Formats: sequence, C-alpha cells, structure tokens
Amino acid sequence: MKKKIIFISIFVLFVGFLGFLNYIKNKNLKDSTNEIVGTVMEYDTSSVTIQTEKSGVYTFHVKSTNFDVGDSLVIEYTGILNKDNNKQSCEVIRYKVVEEARDKDGIPVSWLDEGIFSDYYKPAYKKLKTLTTDEKIGQILLVRYPDENQVEILKKYQFGGFVFFGKDFQDKTGTQVKTMMNTLQKNANIPLLTAVDEEGGDVVRISSNPALVSEKFKSPSELYNAGGFDKITQDTISKSRVLSNLGLNLNLAPVVDVSTNPSDYMYKRTLQKNTDLTSTYAKTVIDASKGTGVSYTLKHFPGYGNNADTHTSSVVDRRTYEDIEKNDLPPFIEGIKAGAEAVLVSHNTVSSIDSKN
Repeated sequence: MKKKIIFISIFVLFVGFLGFLNYIKNKNLKDSTNEIVGTVMEYDTSSVTIQTEKSGVYTFHVKSTNFDVGDSLVIEYTGILNKDNNKQSCEVIRYKVVEEARDKDGIPVSWLDEGIFSDYYKPAYKKLKTLTTDEKIGQILLVRYPDENQVEILKKYQFGGFVFFGKDFQDKTGTQVKTMMNTLQKNANIPLLTAVDEEGGDVVRISSNPALVSEKFKSPSELYNAGGFDKITQDTISKSRVLSNLGLNLNLAPVVDVSTNPSDYMYKRTLQKNTDLTSTYAKTVIDASKGTGVSYTLKHFPGYGNNADTHTSSVVDRRTYEDIEKNDLPPFIEGIKAGAEAVLVSHNTVSSIDSKN
C-alpha cells in the first residue's frame, strides 16, 4: 500500500513539474517581444491585416490608420500568433511603416527590377504625376465600345481602353476595322488597350466575320484533339497576327478553367482536361503569344469550377479553398510564370475567399 501511495505521489509530482515547465514556456513566449514584417492588405480604425512573404496572413488589433494598403509594416508584439483572426492571442507593442528606398523620380527602387512591366514603371510613373484625378480614373477603366459618338466620348473621358464585341465587326472589312482602331488611337492622350474575346469555338468576336477571317478559330479542346500543344501554339500565333493586323492589342483569352465534366457551364470553352494539362495549355498559349504584339489574359480567376452561368444570374461558389488551390490555381500560376500580361476575374462569389463580394 505504501509503495502504491509513493508511486502515485511521484506521478503527481512529475505531471505537476511538466505543467510548470509548460507554464514557464508559454509565459516566456507571451512575455518575449517578437517581430513580423508584412504588406498591408486592409485596415480599419481598430485593426490591420498584413500578408507576410512566407508565413501567411494575420490580423492585428491596432488602433491607428497611419498607413495605407500596400505599405510595408513592421509589427512588434508579445504572445502567440494565430492565423485564426478571431483567436489572436498576442498584443501589439509598437509598429512602424518601412519607408522604401526611392530613386530621384520618387519610384520605389524595388519596382525597377520586378515583373514583366518593370521597364515601363519609370515613364509610367512620370506620366501619372501629370494626370488629373479624372484622367487617372479614366485610365483604370476598360469599357464597352459605345454604339455612337465614340470619339466624343473618348475625348471626354480618356478611358484606358475599349472592349469590342461581335456586332462591332459585323459586315466590316479589314480596312474598316483598321480605320476604326486608328481613329480611336489618334484621339487618345495615352495609347488605348483595344480588347476582344477571341477564344475560339463558341466565343469568336473577330472570326465570326468571314470577311476578316476565312474560318472561325477552333476551341482549345478541338485544337488539342487535332494536334496537341503544337496545334495550340500555331493557332495562338495565327490568331495574334490577325488581331494585331486589325489594330487589336489585347485578347481576353485563354480560358484556363479546369473542367472535365460535360455538364459544366464552362466545359465547352475549356481544354476539357485535368489540372496538369490545363496548366501546360496556359503556359503554351502565353509562350506562343510573346513577340506578336498582342497581350493575353488568363481567365476566369480563381477558376470557374462547376458553377452555373453568371451572365444570367448570381452564383455562389462553395468549394473549399484547399480544393481551389489544388485544382484551379495551378494553370494561373503557370501562365503568370510564363509572363501573362493580365488576369480576368470571374463573376462568382467565392465563399471560401470572400463570402460578401
């Protein structure tokens, strides 16, 4: 009996000792000062959300707005970080905005060697400083080509560009289309983006007119089944030549949504293959487009999935973020790595990313 009591006593003491060590460890964590660096994603009067380069997104309780979206922020805190914003168990001691080094024109030095547009940041920044607020707003809008008074409207608002649809090319000759584009460019203070959806298959704004292209461009799946990625490369080059010759410089394609189910709304417009092959498709189109004078657009981010037609009603995508990340994002990643100039966002409300918008 005595041995049993002694054993139980030793066991209790041992468990208590482990608990004490754990208490000291957590106390040290909570009392020690840590530092994290991230980019401000959003903020309000009581909190700020930052994205770090490696460890993810965190929200801190900060009662200040002395920063802006895009600022680099250093936060010193005590306690334990938790990615669940509602259970954040740390306390902010202080924070500071990291001032980026800038060149003589005021451009952040880090911009000058980053990204596919880095050669143009300096002249664009200089031009930006000469624009009025109205002109800046106009430049971020890519708008529907109006049915009438096109030049007057352009002169008034100086949009960043126009999107053209099938009816804008209907019954026109190549010469008439070129004249239309040249007239717009001559009346633009800043060269216009001239955009069109020329995906191939069911979505053909240019090649629906036999006076412009003798045969409609084929869909991604038709091309792949006829000759694999070599055929897709040839088609991209051919398509780009047609668009560039007519004065169009932005193709709102390729569709890099992953769909293998014929009942999906987006199925007919996709490659109709798995994630890996769709990723190769994205890379193939972007690689082939380089040097043609036409920029290409990956769509529909973050992947359309099996959702219904959002042109006729609102749609809520209820897939998990893990599913989207695994199955839908890789084609966008490969296309961006290849140098895609643009990404087009879907109309869907993606609940796992943003349930409100």
